[in-house]
Amino acid sequence: MFTYVFGVSSERESVHFLVSEFVSCRPGEASSMTLQDALDRPTELLMKDYEYINVLHEVATGVHYLHAQHILHNDIKTDNVLVYRTADPRAKARAKLIDLGNACWESRPACFDVDSSRSSHIAPEVAVGGPVSSYSDIYSFGYLAGNVDDHPGQVVAERPCVKAIADGCVKQARPTDRMTLGAIIRLLADAEAKPPA
Repeated sequence: MFTYVFGVSSERESVHFLVSEFVSCRPGEASSMTLQDALDRPTELLMKDYEYINVLHEVATGVHYLHAQHILHNDIKTDNVLVYRTADPRAKARAKLIDLGNACWESRPACFDVDSSRSSHIAPEVAVGGPVSSYSDIYSFGYLAGNVDDHPGQVVAERPCVKAIADGCVKQARPTDRMTLGAIIRLLADAEAKPPA
């Protein structure tokens, strides 16, 4: 779900750096890339359309884990999901949620100065200067699901839950009306359990 964190390094008392796992490509082949790159260049990672369901499920599970720890990610988008393959050619593509640089404690929500023309994955209430919340992370996850839904493949036809999730997270008038992560995870687990067509 996340890159492994080995520890913290600090050059000064007020500045800390996380030392984390580096997930790279095997020499001569594309074995990892961002979700955005996987969507833009599907032939490089050779992902089957049904594998995107697994990727979404892993991201939703990761966000759920963060929220259970009272942490908000605040920047869930296709460029912050690393998609990779293990050495096992039969294994599904996996995902890791990266870039926790904007994360904060739920008890101390941040407000961001957002350029809405470049940050359409940010919830509307945050884009106008409001504080982040678990609901704003859910909005961003729905926006990410919408990007997968727009992927030119068979995902939507075979797995209509992706569109339902995107709509349930993004098209709600009030943040509290957005889908819950529990409901999202259940829908994705059910879709994952169905054999690919």
